[in-house]
Amino acid sequence: MLTEYNSIDKPNFGFQTEGFRNNFSATKTKVPVYDDWKFVPREYATRNKWTLRFRNIKPKQSPAAQFRIIQKRKLESVNHEYESEKYISLYHASQTSPVKKTPLNVARHIYYRCFAEPANRTKLIRWTQGAWNYDDEEKYWDAEADNWGWRHFKEGMGLQHSIDHIRGKDIYGIFGAESSYCLIIDLDYHNKGLVLFLKRLSALLELFHEQHRCHFQVSENNAGGVHLILFFGKNSSLKSRRRWLWRQLAGADRKDPELNFTRGDLYDPQFNVEVYPDTQRGVRLPLARGRTMLLDKPLELIINRGKEMQDVVGYIQWLGDPDRQYMNKDDVYQYVIERLDVKPVEIKEPKQQKTVVQKVTKPQKHEKRSLKGKTRGAIVGFWENGNVEYFIHLNAAINTTLQALHAEGLAEQDAVDVVMGYVEDLPDKSVSSRLDDLPEVRRVAERTARKIWDSSVSVKWQKSQERWSSIGFRVSDKNTWAVSTKKYEDVVVDCPELAFTEDEKDQLITEMAPLLVGAKQTQKQEKQDEVVRAVAYFLRYVRCCPREIPVENIPKILSEYQINIKNHSKQTAFFRLLIEWGWIYVRTEYCHPLKHGKMAGAKRARAYGVGKPFVDRLNAEPVKQNTKTTNQTTQYNMDLYMSPTFWGRPGITGISSFEDQLKEYFAINDQTKTNMMPES
Repeated sequence: MLTEYNSIDKPNFGFQTEGFRNNFSATKTKVPVYDDWKFVPREYATRNKWTLRFRNIKPKQSPAAQFRIIQKRKLESVNHEYESEKYISLYHASQTSPVKKTPLNVARHIYYRCFAEPANRTKLIRWTQGAWNYDDEEKYWDAEADNWGWRHFKEGMGLQHSIDHIRGKDIYGIFGAESSYCLIIDLDYHNKGLVLFLKRLSALLELFHEQHRCHFQVSENNAGGVHLILFFGKNSSLKSRRRWLWRQLAGADRKDPELNFTRGDLYDPQFNVEVYPDTQRGVRLPLARGRTMLLDKPLELIINRGKEMQDVVGYIQWLGDPDRQYMNKDDVYQYVIERLDVKPVEIKEPKQQKTVVQKVTKPQKHEKRSLKGKTRGAIVGFWENGNVEYFIHLNAAINTTLQALHAEGLAEQDAVDVVMGYVEDLPDKSVSSRLDDLPEVRRVAERTARKIWDSSVSVKWQKSQERWSSIGFRVSDKNTWAVSTKKYEDVVVDCPELAFTEDEKDQLITEMAPLLVGAKQTQKQEKQDEVVRAVAYFLRYVRCCPREIPVENIPKILSEYQINIKNHSKQTAFFRLLIEWGWIYVRTEYCHPLKHGKMAGAKRARAYGVGKPFVDRLNAEPVKQNTKTTNQTTQYNMDLYMSPTFWGRPGITGISSFEDQLKEYFAINDQTKTNMMPES
């Protein structure tokens, strides 16, 4: 929605649109009131949002607009629901003044964006004192009671909350929401099982040390455990990230069942250790008071105005440094165990530990697992990674693989040889105890193949084979098993050169060029020409590419052009713009179960086709669809070339990755820490 303003310095309040109403009862002066955030112009923002944009509200400013929230309340005593209104103050850009960006306040902003902003915006936890008391049957909160613990608050983490946390004034924790930049494994000891704790700590160090910016947070005194933090640098689906972690820990369980990290399965991932962020339980944020961060070395506290506080600048520096160093894992191990609150008593392993391990290894849940839509991923996952999610035993994997090879057209003996080659190359020998007797496994494979080849290929397997052939997948050739690494070098771009019309060039310069070269560079003629050439080549590439085009391959495809499209948010926005304009369309959706599980991933590869405006110019064939008309039985379904509606317009200027935030706000250099200015 577009709203006209007289000027940015003088907001115009004389308009009314959908999502906006003049509700004057909420304030003493006439200010616009909005009911939907999508209708709030960018010139208006809350005090906290202006702070995140490095702008302060000028003194003695009244709200220029308000946002209305309708909350439903319920009176339990009379079983009655009613609505109450809450108003949030909005300020105009003309009511703000810029704030100087210092290394300290920039680092605080990035910390907030990465750890607090993606969290649940309706609740948090704080370590505080106090307790509920009763006075003549009346319940009241005594804030002075010497009873410390985590308390829940119905409010979202703001920038000031995170600053107070870093300064050590308070200790806050967050709840998970839709997405997250990180995962936190809370490995607790609490005097319950020292042997298991140390074994798990060693396994996690082996699994994640020097991977995914892995670092640790541990208490300096009487530690009850340790937080292992994996920081991925990009804000992504929390659900997908937890499923990914489950696969990593389940692999460790297969190698050593005594670790007992996981239970459930890939579609119901559950953990026997605490994994955060979690939507139901809060977790302490990094850089907490009384905790030490183990990076390349223990992160030291700094003195600011005579007070000790966490070095957030050094922490952000380390996270953003591509050449970061890691503390030796033996030193991490020693540092943690030296601070454990270990009681001088004999510690025994819980008796139920054995039964839990047996429950994890039981195959009952997997016996009913259907392979519908997952066969390809099941075959690849088992033979390449030892993934037993779909096959309850080795014989089941052999049978399904032989069925696929039969549909592929291999001779019986050749198929047996192929399968035995896969058996011998299995990376995880623990999937079956019979792998020590390969002659017996061959006899089973030959007996199974004899039954399969005695029958004709079923219709189901014929259809599967046709789909796999269309994307170049062959069960008998491991070189075609890659899930997401689609090559692009072998695509020969041999269609005609593409010339844009003047209107198309204007569209590229106005909307695409700021994305690919930046707003300032867009004013240069040579940069405009470079964008036009790059998009023209990409459309020709789409015309000649019969397979999926992963988003992350765009920089390789357009490597010959002087454009900036290295981060994922820009790559996605590039695709979205072309689809929205109708210049390309999604020809085939692609979802691989090994990579995405039940649901297709947000970054899945798709096969594309050129849109209606370029069909003739690139000698492309429009999609045909059988229809019944009075004059013809076949017509071109040109609607397929129009923009799909499942993708909305992207926020091109949005920042989704940690590296992007560093580039925009924070130049990493060796002098940053020494140049840090005192807080205002």
